[in-house]
Amino acid sequence: MAPDGVNTLSRLLSTDLTTGQIVDHGTLVGEPQGVARDGSWGLLIRWGAEHLRELVRVSFGDSRETVLANGDLWNAVLLEGDRDAIVVAANPDDRVDSARTFRIYGVDAPNDVRATLPTAGNVNWATLVRRASR
Repeated sequence: MAPDGVNTLSRLLSTDLTTGQIVDHGTLVGEPQGVARDGSWGLLIRWGAEHLRELVRVSFGDSRETVLANGDLWNAVLLEGDRDAIVVAANPDDRVDSARTFRIYGVDAPNDVRATLPTAGNVNWATLVRRASR
């Protein structure tokens, strides 16, 4: 448990696939969602200010953090090329809280919404990644 009593602490390590070297990125506040292919930064989702979840980009070299989005965020997946991420969130227009919205965010600057994908009852990650990567 993080010092704020709300978020989890995550120990994040990555492996350089060419050398096999394991790199320890330390303990981070939040739930890891992805690591850039070059190992220089990662994405986290965590509870932030005003009881909203945040999508955060963390630079491993200097621990600099950038909040990319906030709201009722659930999960994120980095897309090929590490320039975008698909983020799953509750659909704000759904009053029974069963529909989801899928947005593609750029991962270099805050609030860079590049697309909103249509939702359906049985959408899965593989379908979304294929559609977004086209």
